[in-house]
Amino acid sequence: VDPFIRTAAASYASGLHQALLARHGLVGSMSRKGNCWDNAVMERFFLSLKTERVWQRDYANHAEAMSDMADYIMAFYNSVRLHFKLGNLPPYAFEHQSAIGNRSTYRCVRKNLTSTVLPCLECHGEG
Repeated sequence: VDPFIRTAAASYASGLHQALLARHGLVGSMSRKGNCWDNAVMERFFLSLKTERVWQRDYANHAEAMSDMADYIMAFYNSVRLHFKLGNLPPYAFEHQSAIGNRSTYRCVRKNLTSTVLPCLECHGEG
């Protein structure tokens, strides 16, 4: 058994840590020993980040890497990349559709795309 995992688990289960979570209205998420499903979503995200972006680049420094990863998350992963579990929509489009139930059809002239979810902000502006 990895001593770090045992130490980390004990820390997160401690009364002090649980009190900190409660004070901020949060609930800790810890599964039983040997059950890795709590982390599956984040593990999948980091795998996508590494294979689709990080391992494709050669960063000059930490700041460049951080900037590029932020760009990947905001400009690609949340805005463009299709997610099977979200009905093959990017997260921003899924949230938009869920929030306002917008079923209008938009035609993006520049990208030659049709969307029933979000208008292309380049063609249709913010509003």
